[in-house]
Formats: sequence, C-alpha cells, structure tokens
Amino acid sequence: TNVSDENLLSLGKHEQLLGKSSGFSSTEGIMNGEPFQKFRSLFRLAPCFLLNGEQIQPLKEPGEFYNQLKVHILSAKERIFLAALYIGSNEKDLVETIRTAVKRSKQLKVHLLLDCLRSTRADHDASESPANLLAMLVKEFPDQPVTEFEEHDKPYELVLPQFPDPVTESHLFRKCAASAMKEFIGKWTNNHEFQVIQRQKNSEERKNEQNNSLDTIIFPVVQMGPFAIRQDESATLYVLDAITKYGNQRDNDGEQVFFASGYFNFTQKFKDKILNAATKLSVLAASPEANGFFRSKGMSKHLPQAYTLIEKQFYYDILKHGKSHLVTIEEYKRPNWTFHAKGLWYYMSAQQWPSLTIIGSSNYGYRSTERDLEAQAILITTNEVLRKAIHEELQHLRENTVTITSETFQQVDRKVPFLVRIATKFIKTML
Repeated sequence: TNVSDENLLSLGKHEQLLGKSSGFSSTEGIMNGEPFQKFRSLFRLAPCFLLNGEQIQPLKEPGEFYNQLKVHILSAKERIFLAALYIGSNEKDLVETIRTAVKRSKQLKVHLLLDCLRSTRADHDASESPANLLAMLVKEFPDQPVTEFEEHDKPYELVLPQFPDPVTESHLFRKCAASAMKEFIGKWTNNHEFQVIQRQKNSEERKNEQNNSLDTIIFPVVQMGPFAIRQDESATLYVLDAITKYGNQRDNDGEQVFFASGYFNFTQKFKDKILNAATKLSVLAASPEANGFFRSKGMSKHLPQAYTLIEKQFYYDILKHGKSHLVTIEEYKRPNWTFHAKGLWYYMSAQQWPSLTIIGSSNYGYRSTERDLEAQAILITTNEVLRKAIHEELQHLRENTVTITSETFQQVDRKVPFLVRIATKFIKTML
C-alpha cells in the first residue's frame, strides 16, 4: 500500500528550511542531483526526512549497540519507545537501566511494543517469560506523573500485538499448538533491534542543525502482508529496478549491490529481479553454523538444513540463468556467532563507497513479505563520512564470509535429509 500524496513530506513547502546553505539550491536540485535522481519515485512511495549525514553513526558490533542503547535510555527525559520482537528474559541489566532512568526523571514515560507470542513464551518456567519480567516495571511505578501529550495514567505502557491469521485464529490451534509453533505462523519483528526515541531537541539545538548541510534523505517504509500493506516490498523492488535500469544505461561499469539476509529465502519477485539484473550482486547469508536455529531443540533443529536447501536451489538458478559472473553468494561463518544481518548496499559506477543502503528488519523472504510486520529505512546520501562508515560496516560483515561454489553443496554436512526436503516444500512460505 503506497502512502498517499497528502501524507508525503512536501519538500516544496520546506525549501525555505533547506535554503542555499543546505547543499541543495532547491527541491528540484535535490531530486535531480545524483544519486537522488535515479530514485526520485521513492518520493511517491513513502514519506521522507532530510538531515546531515554526519548525524548518523553506524554501529558495527552488537555490544556497541547494546551499550549505546543504555546510554540513550539513561539520557532520556520525557519519553522512551522500545519496539522489538522481544526482550530476553535474561536481560535484567537492560530492565534495570530502564528502572534507573524512570527514577531519575519523574516526567519520563516508557512505551514497550513487543510481539505477544514470543514475549509470553518461556523456555522453562512460565513466570520467567519476557512479559512477566517487564510487567514488574509496570507495577513498580503506578503513581508517576504523565506528560501532557500522553493519554495513559501510568508511566509504562506494555503492548503485545498479535497478528491475525486464518490458522492462528482457530480455537483448536490456540488451544493445542505450542507457543513456538504459534510464532512460526507470524510475528512482530519490527525491529530485531530496539528503537529508542528520546526527548525532543530544544529550539536552539534544532536551529543549529538547520545550518548544517542537508545531504542525506531517509524514507521510512513498513510491510505487513496480513493487512495488505506492502510498502517496503514495493519500495525495495523499485530500488532494484532503478539500479538495474541505470546499470544497463551505463553498461554496468562498476555498479554493485550487496544483499544481506539472516534467513535466506527470497520471494519469487526478488529472485526474478536479481537473476535478470545486469548489475553485479552479492548475497550475504548465514552458513548452517551461523543460523539462529543451529543445534536448537525439537523440530527447529532441522531449519538450517531447510535454509541450506533453499540456498542450493538459488545457487543452481544462478547457474541456469548464466549469471555466475554477476551474482554470487557469500556465507557468514564466525565461531560462536549467529548471522542476523539484513539490508542492502548500493555502489554507483566507479564509486568506492555506497550511496544507498536499506536498514531494518526484513529478510526479503516469504515470511517478511507475507506474515511478519517489518520496518525499514531507505537511506540515500552524498555525505562522504557517512558513505565511508556504511562501507566499513559492510566490509566488517564480509571479513567473515566465504564465497559459495558448487563444491560447497557436495560436503557431507550439506546433505539435506529426504524428509527435510519434502517438509521444506510445504513450509517454505513460513521461512
């Protein structure tokens, strides 16, 4: 579902804000300049906002992100909004950080938006589920004042969305299915990382930022297949179309795209775009050992084999289309690490750093497009500092990757059992 024109950020109305000091002389200057020109239709697909690229700092490691998250929580004065699949039941340090922040500021409001099924499931003791851990925070501060913009009478709001599905809505399924199986049908994955919204900047900070060069545009997009909201899919397919068209016009000299998917299972639409593209494209995927379900308990322990089968089929599709000189697969393998990265990086012709990247939660597979709620940000920039940082982020991932060949699937540990091959055909849209 595309965002209506009425809801778009009208760049024309903000020309005065941009001004000549912004680096763009006018709205037409923004839309006609490279690299923005080739993606100008994104303005019709999604809202956008502009900023200076040096206001963005990519984080390379999970530890960096976790520490930065706590820093921002502790510095918040009015409002914190956390959106995630779930908060681990062992994340007592994070919960304690939130508690400390609330004690520091009597005006602080905290909103927690998590997946219902995953957050109410506990591996052993039901009392240790993520929801129960967080519910204690809700009860701990019942009398704290609220801000004037809030409607609720408590400093905490814990929301656990559950998405409709013909299967999960049935009484028999709700009564009999295990919690993990219910999650298998569909869940909230926005984001697999937390999002923190801090207090609004004061007027002096905003004034100073307006004097900076606005050289970066961000388009936020969402996807929720069960509600026929397909904005992210439409925008990403458009980006691939725009890159391919541009590559053909320039004879594809130096153009390159990198795709990353923690659970590699491209939909047919994405596969068609990739296999028919004239641009060099590398897919970063998890090796079986880096899959989040590697050596898990129960039936899920076979999921790495299912993803191996899907990857193998895609690899031979590349060979069938005669695209092995353009399309490659790189597997991430790092001892004691799982691969959960996802995104897209686009390098223009003869450019050593990317000009566009997609950041968010989608794996570009059937599950992301048809079952889960996903949120992404398409970032286009001319800022050299940011482009270099985004490049380094990608190279940091690629340091632990190996390019796949036909010999890879001949290895003993890549043999997929017959029953797994059969089951994968039936559950492919859930992966």
